[in-house]
Amino acid sequence: MNWKGPDIDHEAVANMTYGYSGSDLKNLCVAVAHFPIREILDKERRRRLQHWRKIGHCLLCIALQMSAL
Repeated sequence: MNWKGPDIDHEAVANMTYGYSGSDLKNLCVAVAHFPIREILDKERRRRLQHWRKIGHCLLCIALQMSAL
């Protein structure tokens, strides 16, 4: 992890985490590290939901057509 980048405000990080224990900081880092994974999983869940909605709509249309016969 690069903590020397120009976009990192070390003073702001220190102020926001004042009073945190080492364990608190570790848990915070782990939680932040999971954000990209959650985004990927949420995107996949939405994609699958759309897929199943399309299938459900098709099945409903077929059932309605068959009931009209």
